[in-house]
Amino acid sequence: MNQHNPISSENVNRRNQVATATSQSESVLCDQLTQKLGLNSASWSRIETRAIALVEKIRSDQSQPLIDQFLNEYGLSTPEGAQLMRLAEALSRTTDAVTADELIRDKIAGGDWLAHTGAGRKIAMRASGRALDLTSKWLRWSENQSSGLSEQLAKLGNSAVRSSTRAAIKAVSSQFVFAEDLNGALKRAKAYGKNGYLFSFDMLGEAARTQSQAANYYQAYADALERVAQSAGSQDPRLNHGISIKLSALHPRYEFAQAKTVVPEIAGLFLPLAKKARSANVQITIDAEEAERLDISMDVLAVLVAEPELRGWNGLGFVVQAYQRRALPLLNWLETQAAQLGAPLFIRLVKGAYWDSEIKRAQEMGLESYPVYTRKEITDLSYLACAKKLLAHPDAFSPQFATHNAHSIAAIQEMAGTERPIEVQRLFGMGQQLHDIILQQPNIISRIYAPVGTQKDLLSYLIRRLLENGANSSFVHKLADPAIEAKSLSQSPVDALLRHSELENPKIGQPRNYLKTKRMSAEGWDLSNPAIRQRFESGIEQASKQAYVAGPVIDGKLERSEQHDICNPANKADRVGICYSGDRKIAKLAIASAQEGFETWSKIPANKRAAKLERAADLLEERASVFHYLAIKEAGKTWSDAVDEVREAIDFCRYYAERARDDDFVNRKAVGVVICISPWNFPLAIFMGQVTAALAAGNSVVAKPAEQTPLIAAEAIRLLHDAGIPPSALNFVPGAGSTVGEALVSHNQTAAVCFTGSTATAKNIARKLAASGRALTPLIAETGGINAMIVDSSALLEQTIDAVVSSAFQSAGQRCSALRILCVQEDVADAFLGLLRGAMESLTIGDPMLIETDIGPVIDEQAKDNIRRHIDLLESSARRCGLATDSLPSSGHFIAPVAFELNDFTDLSVEVFGPVLHIVRYAAHSKMALIDKINASGYGLTLGIQSRIDNVSDDMAGRAKVGNIYINRNQIGAVVGVQPFGGEGLSGTGPKAGGPLYLHRLSADGAEVLNASSGQKPSVEQKKSEDQALDSIITMGIAAQRLWANTPGKLDIISQLAKSNVKDIGKIIAREMASTELVLSNLQIPSPVGETNSYSCHGRGLIISIIEDENAALIACIRALVTGNSFLHIACGAKTIIQALADTVQTAAPAKGLVQIVQRVGVGELTSAIESHPIGAIIAEPDDHRVHDLGVALANRAGPILPILTPASQHDRYVHEKTITRNIAAAGGDVNLLNG
Repeated sequence: MNQHNPISSENVNRRNQVATATSQSESVLCDQLTQKLGLNSASWSRIETRAIALVEKIRSDQSQPLIDQFLNEYGLSTPEGAQLMRLAEALSRTTDAVTADELIRDKIAGGDWLAHTGAGRKIAMRASGRALDLTSKWLRWSENQSSGLSEQLAKLGNSAVRSSTRAAIKAVSSQFVFAEDLNGALKRAKAYGKNGYLFSFDMLGEAARTQSQAANYYQAYADALERVAQSAGSQDPRLNHGISIKLSALHPRYEFAQAKTVVPEIAGLFLPLAKKARSANVQITIDAEEAERLDISMDVLAVLVAEPELRGWNGLGFVVQAYQRRALPLLNWLETQAAQLGAPLFIRLVKGAYWDSEIKRAQEMGLESYPVYTRKEITDLSYLACAKKLLAHPDAFSPQFATHNAHSIAAIQEMAGTERPIEVQRLFGMGQQLHDIILQQPNIISRIYAPVGTQKDLLSYLIRRLLENGANSSFVHKLADPAIEAKSLSQSPVDALLRHSELENPKIGQPRNYLKTKRMSAEGWDLSNPAIRQRFESGIEQASKQAYVAGPVIDGKLERSEQHDICNPANKADRVGICYSGDRKIAKLAIASAQEGFETWSKIPANKRAAKLERAADLLEERASVFHYLAIKEAGKTWSDAVDEVREAIDFCRYYAERARDDDFVNRKAVGVVICISPWNFPLAIFMGQVTAALAAGNSVVAKPAEQTPLIAAEAIRLLHDAGIPPSALNFVPGAGSTVGEALVSHNQTAAVCFTGSTATAKNIARKLAASGRALTPLIAETGGINAMIVDSSALLEQTIDAVVSSAFQSAGQRCSALRILCVQEDVADAFLGLLRGAMESLTIGDPMLIETDIGPVIDEQAKDNIRRHIDLLESSARRCGLATDSLPSSGHFIAPVAFELNDFTDLSVEVFGPVLHIVRYAAHSKMALIDKINASGYGLTLGIQSRIDNVSDDMAGRAKVGNIYINRNQIGAVVGVQPFGGEGLSGTGPKAGGPLYLHRLSADGAEVLNASSGQKPSVEQKKSEDQALDSIITMGIAAQRLWANTPGKLDIISQLAKSNVKDIGKIIAREMASTELVLSNLQIPSPVGETNSYSCHGRGLIISIIEDENAALIACIRALVTGNSFLHIACGAKTIIQALADTVQTAAPAKGLVQIVQRVGVGELTSAIESHPIGAIIAEPDDHRVHDLGVALANRAGPILPILTPASQHDRYVHEKTITRNIAAAGGDVNLLNG
């Protein structure tokens, strides 16, 4: 709780009840609501009769507003309706012709508009359907006109389409926005006033991102109040117009974590407005926002009611959302605030406008329950229970019932009786017919909530209104559907709930069960809830009292050696714990112990291994506070980052346990001792991810944490041992990479290496493995990237700013997924940079132990110096366009977030691991050229795309050689099993962490031989190839693979090849296709609402084979083709069966050179060729004497780490993986959920 004034114990009790209300089940709350409502059957019968009469009277009115006709025809349940909504959301801000044309084509071309022209529809709807159909046909034609007169005609036609579409969208917008300014609003209000309507004006202040925005919004509210005050003609605020204020519009950081400073600042801004309103008898209402902001809004109200200058004023209002589970407890608390104020509070009771986003947030955060009800019927019941509470306490409340629901109004009239005045409210553009009818009844006041502002400012508001109108569950939508009987629309929520076998909506499920498997997502911490925040703080305090020691743990025994302090990066003088460093000798002991442990652990059935990992997950949740504390103190993480760190570690435990039980893993065998080398930036999550994957696969482990963060890793080792992992199977050696790391990697009993860190270190590990004759040893390397985000002019800049700031600066930019280079379309670049500058200036940099800290320290002095040198270079070579602050704490390793504008994408060639953002501008027509530049950088970890144009986003995502692509959201925070994470090229070897192939890489199918049997040098004579030059053959093969990868229907082509009867080729192809479901399927991964996650695999490139066995080479070739690769076979004699396959492929596939054969290439010529060409992989028998030299050549070549496959390698070794995450709620909401 963030109270800033002395409060009574009763007030505290009621405040606590608000905080804890969300933990109660819907069934319990529903019983409470029904009991408190207490209406008998006679009352329900009268309500139903009155509601039916209202519905029938509305339907008998033939003058249905045109906008209602339109929204009924193009509801969100139709694809065309959803597309029109998205077009409306984006078009008015998309000012350039290129992007506007792409947007219109994306949303209109291809729609089934003629389906909306049939009999029974009104003339206007039939005409609009035909017009849209003609527009669709024109757009499809004009897209392909690129020369001559046709091109000119297409441009002229597109310009006309663009203009008419903008006009149509503006016309729709005008149905929901009352006026562009207060003068126009008051003038228009006079006409409505003749019919008895009053108004509450909202200046469309959405959440401010910058102090400048907030100042502008504040001035708009102040000016509006001045004009409304001048028009006030009554001494009673209830009979004058009022204004509504969104507090998030008054401050760019209106968040629970910033309450300490924001609450007094906003209260200080609000007070002069309140005093002005009081003097003019104008009501002023604090508007409702997202559930996470409720507590801080209550804080502001508490400050205001305690102000002596407002004592006794009956014009202060507050909005209550009935869909929140906290609604009734909130009213109980508001009753105490009214008593302190000494006057009734205006309470606008609404049902709520952020329902789908509240569901999404709860699922993403892993909350135990939702802050809102999951069924509309319970929300309706809550609304009536709240209404009864409001009516029962006229001394505390002046209720204002905002609803467009005839049944709700009928119920309120029943509870209020005929003598008591009632104020009802509606949104402008909604519920007009209903309110026109009830306004004619005695003792009714109707007030219109009227948004005022320009079309550009109204976008978010407009879409929320369209969603509310168009959703299937909306009363307004049902009212317009004559097929739904009036009696059905007039059913009580109590009776409506009886139709359901369970009160909680099974289509949504509990927040942690959205994965729709037995695996639950990790438990989250809603720090916006004061009760949970207090529990978090208490846990941190308890954890701070422990002593923390890290050191080598061999077979469960701590080895004491050289000791050094581990200090807090935010305060170099603060010792967090001590660490005993390992050395080469201890590293050897660890591997010996692990080798013994492997013999036992690998024989334990997978199901039992999985159970121990699940026990580890449970222990992590039980001991979360210790890990939160160490993440903050040792790694410099903020509160929210610490919570995410622990949750990710938990998810890894449960995910790999689940994968180990999969049917496709049953027959796989462990490989031996796995070395896990983890980084400091995710010292628990990645550490646990590597270790638990290796253990799940049946391997034993030697884990080496980062030198900077051994304490949290040591606690994790203790926890895993406590969970039942045998001490000998899990050994721990902290120490320097140059000694301990090298000793572990170089050991001949090392069966596999998992590494996360820099590209340079990963390549060094690959070289050491190759040089020691172990080029076939599995190396999973997750490295960094020059990660880009592309922003076009259709993107909502405020949303994009949020995504950019979190992607670039969260965790002080110390994430491998972090945004490094931002590409902004030149048409919106200036406006965007202005917002970015202001958003950066609002960030708080400091001690992460404080909740208000946004950005903590970088990890150590060396990191700080490296970043500082880069910034100094940019100061002289680029233009600085944003800086968070020039005042930093001197106690730790702090770097202020900074942004620089570059001339070109290619000006950035190295990853800078810190809070430094680079920005470039691009022309609207050059989006695909940007993707080519990203691909040319060699890195391919994450990519962000901010665009409302689905086709363009899909094209960019498909073309990008990037592992994780995020559309219309930030590009950090991949969720285990939902967004499998990992890149390609210089960004890593694959497979993706938290993905379906990871355990396969740490296991064998029984036939695989993982290490070369000999490290001897090749002894055969190197010969010049007899066929055409090898370079040109490889070049042709690379080109063929690129064409093949983009060939539509390539699986159909391969299926045709499976019918071949040449030398059993068809049978082998059919068999290989049948066993490749995992890598050929485009998987739609269960995701939180409002988001989709698709997982797919694509070919590595050209696979070069030196396999001598003819049948093995044939199978390898087929696997390469099936998985999207090209294949070059280096034969040692007569042309083989592969030639028959090559001939067959050549006749069916469009790519020339997809399968090639070349004779007698010597090792020297081959190594020379692969050093200069971007191939995908080499495949050879494991005992081939050439493997050593080829391994060394691959490890030493410039570019990514490339594998040597063997004939036993399965399809997963032939592919790269890609995950595409799309925020489908970005344009205002999740249409599918709202329609559900």
